[in-house]
Amino acid sequence: MMRVEHLNIHEPFFDTLVQRGPFRELAEAALGPVVPQSMGVFGKPPRVGKATPPHQDAFYWMIDPPKALTIWMAIDEADEENGCVRYVPGSHRLGMREHQLSQVLGFSQYIADFRDEEKAESVPACVAPGDVIMHHGMTIHYADSNPTDRRRRAMGIVYYSEAAQVDQRLKANRVDAKAMWKATDRI
Repeated sequence: MMRVEHLNIHEPFFDTLVQRGPFRELAEAALGPVVPQSMGVFGKPPRVGKATPPHQDAFYWMIDPPKALTIWMAIDEADEENGCVRYVPGSHRLGMREHQLSQVLGFSQYIADFRDEEKAESVPACVAPGDVIMHHGMTIHYADSNPTDRRRRAMGIVYYSEAAQVDQRLKANRVDAKAMWKATDRI
């Protein structure tokens, strides 16, 4: 996996893109007033891009209420062959699932009890370069590996609702994945 995070902090062009314009307008149409959080570029390289395990973004963010979203814009075509995002419909309404430590770089936690029925009902989000998809922070989503000869890159922007605050209780109880990996010699 290739990942470059927080471009908006390091480059004024990206900060402007996140702070003003169509992405923020889209986020505010969904959530009301928002606070931009981060912007990054990530992808699955040809033949080596690993699967992204099922997860809920809000688990990582530790916010209450978990009102936030990710806007995902395709740089390359993403389809069922090269690992497009797959969503479990309606999962954003069902609460936070239990996550546990994964061994996937870039996704330290995942939903371990993800069921075959959920996978069967998941919907692929096939996109062309420039297409935009968006999901709520509570939406369960994942992506398969990229066994093709094609790249699968995308840009992601995260917005929190103004109502969302970091939950210090969740943060204090959160398992520190890096510490666990070091303790088990996985890093």
